[in-house]
Amino acid sequence: MSETFLPVFTAPESDAVVHGREASSTPASLIDFDSVSAGFCTVLHMHQPSIPCGKDGTVISNLQYMFEHPEVQDAHNAGPFLDCYGRMGDIIPRLIRQGHNPRVSLDYSGTLLWGLQQMHATNNGVFDKLKRIANDPQYIPHVEWLGTFWAHAVAGSVPVPDIEMQIVSWKHHFASIFGAEAMQRVKGFSPPEMQLPNQPDTLYELVRSLNKHGYKYMLVQEHTIETIPADADDQATHIRTPHLPHVLVAQNSAGEEERIVVLVKTQGSDTKLVGQMQPYYEAKTLSCMEVGGVSIPPLVTQIADGENGGVMMNEFPSAFDRAWEDIRDNKAYVGINGSEYLRYIFSKGVSMTDLPLCQAKGQAKLWAYVGKIGKEKVPDTESHESVDGSKTTEGATTVSEQKGAATGLLGYVSGMIWGNSDEPTGTDSAQQDTQTPDIIDDGGGRKTGSNQSSAIYSRHGLDSGLSADECREAVTQAIKALSESDHEFHMEGASWTNERSWVNGYQNVTGPMHELSAKFHSRVSEFNAEHGDATLEKDERYQMAMLYVMLLQCSCFRYWGQGDWPNYARELFRRGVLVLEKPFGTPIDVVGFSAAGGQVTES
Repeated sequence: MSETFLPVFTAPESDAVVHGREASSTPASLIDFDSVSAGFCTVLHMHQPSIPCGKDGTVISNLQYMFEHPEVQDAHNAGPFLDCYGRMGDIIPRLIRQGHNPRVSLDYSGTLLWGLQQMHATNNGVFDKLKRIANDPQYIPHVEWLGTFWAHAVAGSVPVPDIEMQIVSWKHHFASIFGAEAMQRVKGFSPPEMQLPNQPDTLYELVRSLNKHGYKYMLVQEHTIETIPADADDQATHIRTPHLPHVLVAQNSAGEEERIVVLVKTQGSDTKLVGQMQPYYEAKTLSCMEVGGVSIPPLVTQIADGENGGVMMNEFPSAFDRAWEDIRDNKAYVGINGSEYLRYIFSKGVSMTDLPLCQAKGQAKLWAYVGKIGKEKVPDTESHESVDGSKTTEGATTVSEQKGAATGLLGYVSGMIWGNSDEPTGTDSAQQDTQTPDIIDDGGGRKTGSNQSSAIYSRHGLDSGLSADECREAVTQAIKALSESDHEFHMEGASWTNERSWVNGYQNVTGPMHELSAKFHSRVSEFNAEHGDATLEKDERYQMAMLYVMLLQCSCFRYWGQGDWPNYARELFRRGVLVLEKPFGTPIDVVGFSAAGGQVTES
């Protein structure tokens, strides 16, 4: 494979795949759920960043760099890492041959997949192994692939316009390697670092994009979410039932809402837990729980790096084997993948309205403060009887106008204000019938009203009639005030590595990251204004610029402090700026440059 190889970020022929068209068939579960008391879901996260350290400065995988530079720190792990990336392609078939019914979920970053493609001659047949368990019908029920951001970006600090780009790019790239059918089976999303934004507009865009592109659930870290208080005097608390699915409510500063089912990852980021199959042993302490009048098994969900640390490298395979050997004689506690679990509980009659609601941690404080601002801006509003006997708010002459006014400040559930839980505010009639029992097949409850949440935000005065612009102003004001008065409040989001910040101390990376993104989208707007319906998808300058924009957002450049890694980011920024100096549609004309990211000196 030549140095000019670029990952497939755009492919018009696979649009149906990217937008979430269902697979032609759903694999049979092979689990006797009537005998199950509890389940566990084991997720292995795999990642290597791309860095500008190859021959002549080309962008290569950090894994390739480790192989080529045995003198660097941790280079001795290159071989074991590579083995870890492919070994499930050996382990799963072997366990099935032995009569077991194993389960594993896999989360591979786009940069890792690209790096393994670049290393095609030295990757030890990793893709042959992975393609087999991704596409062979006898293995499909046992292995679930999860989507993620292409460049392992941290969601809370990604420029909002790039969130969808990261999601879609991973889907196109995955489909180009494993095929459209395999992509259609990807229904779960694994955010890098388990980082969940709590800034309202960022979180909303994340959930909106996931819903738009066919995802049915997302993994979240237990400590990144909180309950949604139903009473003005209540405080948000830690969720009480982490082994049950929740519904994450994402509300932006203009009052729009999206929801998605989340499976809650318990425990921290300790690879020793997954490496020793702790999720299985935790599941053995649980029993069925009642949800919506239906008895269902709880699910212990955990994720860990699939290659990092001695336990994962050396002890995990034997611990994995022992767990499945134990399960063969005890059908009450079994491995279950996320989509498989959700299909089952919804087929039993559980609905989204039966699941507990949650929000991003810290949002309860924000909404309470926003509600306070709303009440101050719009004092008690006089009501009058209308001709048809309904009450009207002063200044609004029809029921629909009243509803439109309420939508302005987070009035996302019509039952909250208008006593009609069947009609979500701000949602046209064509969208109202989106809540179905089977989220895996039918798309889940996006923008749905429900009795369950009818009182969630009414205590904050969200029926105060503020306009959308006033809403945004109130949210901005609330964030500023809380950031100054409450040392525990922030809008950076939370992750499984809460001891570190992905923003503080890294302005030398985040500043250029946002600058390059703005330049990129400015060029896109410029091209669209000039060329109308013409497509950019095959334009090399566009694809190369997109590569640099996304690479710069990788979390690795903000993980190890100052030094080589932020320097790599600065070099990627420099190259991206140079590519964007000329408009899209202009041929690339460079000296010593390759599409894989060589020394950029455009002539």
